[in-house]
Amino acid sequence: MIDGYELLPDSDETCAHVRFCGRRGEPAFAWDARIMTREHYNRLHPDNPCRRQLILIGDESEHGTTIDIVLALPRIDRAAILKTLVMVRNYKALRPGRIEFGGD
Repeated sequence: MIDGYELLPDSDETCAHVRFCGRRGEPAFAWDARIMTREHYNRLHPDNPCRRQLILIGDESEHGTTIDIVLALPRIDRAAILKTLVMVRNYKALRPGRIEFGGD
């Protein structure tokens, strides 16, 4: 684990699969996250494209709660991952479901 997260091998410059611990009302809460560009998300979901930035919180898995984070960036690099971890860890109102944020 580097900088408080584990980067998994199925990551690339448009989608980083990471696991990390963070708050959500519990001190040792685990996240199984995919941090992706909008273009990557829209290729996966052509029938439901994302026009803004997005957080999708899913179910518990054996590796933690699943969370997809869609960002308006051209690529996902180490700086984007670190900023996203800080955002998720500090976001007080995270709940299961779809949360859109930011502008175009």
